[in-house]
Amino acid sequence: MPPFAGVDESVEEEMIEFLEQRVGTFDLYGEIESGDAFVRYCFARIEDAQAFHSRFAAAAHKAHFHAAS
Repeated sequence: MPPFAGVDESVEEEMIEFLEQRVGTFDLYGEIESGDAFVRYCFARIEDAQAFHSRFAAAAHKAHFHAAS
């Protein structure tokens, strides 16, 4: 989940650069209006997913999911 105030501008630019090199090889899903805001990137190649995670996971808030009752 992105931080409430957004990511640092330099991190955002680095993410855009990373994604621009992979246009057509990932999908982006998100919900930003609800209280359960999230952005999810789904990569076609596992190597891209791993690279994205290792570079940018520290800039995100970890989501916590709860079982439905």
